[in-house]
Amino acid sequence: MSSNRPFIYDEQGRVLILHGTNTGDAKWTEDGMPGKTGADDYIDRHIKNYGMNVVRLLAFWARIEPQKGVYDKTYLARLEKTVKRYTDRGMYVLIDFHQDLYGPGLDVPPDPNGNNGAPLWACYTDGLEPQTHPLTKFDWSMQHLDPAMMAAFKNFFNYEKYPELQDCLIGAQTEVARRFKDNPRVIGYDLFNEPFSGDLNTTLSGSFQAQQLSDFYQRAIDRIRTVESNKYIFVEPQAVGPNQGLPGALRPLKDPRSGEARLVYAPHIYTLGAPTGKAYTLVDALEIAAWAKNRAEEMEALNMPMAVGEIGAPETSTVAKYFDAAINKFDELNSGFMVWIDGQNTWSIEDKDGQPYSKVDSTVRTYPQAISGKPIKFSFDRHSGKFELAFKQDKGVTAPTEIFVPESQYPNGWNLDIKGQTLRNCRWSFDGATQILSVYMDYSESEKVICIVKK
Repeated sequence: MSSNRPFIYDEQGRVLILHGTNTGDAKWTEDGMPGKTGADDYIDRHIKNYGMNVVRLLAFWARIEPQKGVYDKTYLARLEKTVKRYTDRGMYVLIDFHQDLYGPGLDVPPDPNGNNGAPLWACYTDGLEPQTHPLTKFDWSMQHLDPAMMAAFKNFFNYEKYPELQDCLIGAQTEVARRFKDNPRVIGYDLFNEPFSGDLNTTLSGSFQAQQLSDFYQRAIDRIRTVESNKYIFVEPQAVGPNQGLPGALRPLKDPRSGEARLVYAPHIYTLGAPTGKAYTLVDALEIAAWAKNRAEEMEALNMPMAVGEIGAPETSTVAKYFDAAINKFDELNSGFMVWIDGQNTWSIEDKDGQPYSKVDSTVRTYPQAISGKPIKFSFDRHSGKFELAFKQDKGVTAPTEIFVPESQYPNGWNLDIKGQTLRNCRWSFDGATQILSVYMDYSESEKVICIVKK
């Protein structure tokens, strides 16, 4: 990775590494807000016990603009209240403009009260009625092959013929951005969850990502920047292929804000094995390796930092190995991640009674939440308990480097070793309530290394 690569920064100039979950249960609630994932005790537990510092909060175009050109003020007020609940506790919020199967107008039958995706008026299906695709008996995502579904996606991304579709979604996104521009803990906006072209030829060739999808992203970035310039804007490649490790094909995007661009690459990862409930195998490992190689190349080409928007799998006897392998690669790429899903069945990190599933052994790990300089590398081995962070300090940053050190990984305690700094130029403190280690260092140009090991 280039030493001059960009990162995500906090208000104090520190590099942020984001670990969190998705509020997936919001897809099914009556008001479109998180269910138990938005409860105060749930949030507090995720911060303290699991070291989560971000939530990917699902928001829905169908709820924001149920009638063309008319924003639902009640929904937006609920969204503001929900965001405040997280940010008041110190969490960052990434607002994800979510869809999975375009919108509730493509449900079978269409659901006029649904949340997930585009409003009914924005479902242009060329007169086709949605039908359940027979391949959905193998996987829900095969519903993308329903002709009505494909028409809806294809028409949305046909800006020349139907510009009002993208213009309205971008207008809704801009309205949300306007409302949160003064909340520093709203880290940014994920513009489109798991894009799909509606055309298998452009999906397989990559031309959809390089042309229609990149064009949409650029329009949205330009419009959002008319109301605010400080939030990060997260963009995803298409889901088909890149999710499983194949190359993405977005073209470089421009951020019109003054100063360094604030654009983030936010791919997902779902291999073909463990996320389907199968045992983790060598095939998963090979997919993860290919995924990491391709994402690293794309980060360089796009000149963006990365934060993985979704990684998930149901509870199995080998799921912790899957998460280990993937998250170790995220660490190599200096990337954060957000677990899909929370608040629903065994895809969550804990059960309905708040007891952790085995994937917590891998997702709850020692990691740097905020770094007072640019990381060179960081890593954690949950079996040995060894954590190591190497970085170069930023002379203008006086806030400490903060590292989450979970007790669950160190039942007998831990030892700290700091290299590249004498003790008289370094001090540290540990807050047992938050499990945060704060390391203060006088500035010097030498590489710093913070190492934590089990006692």
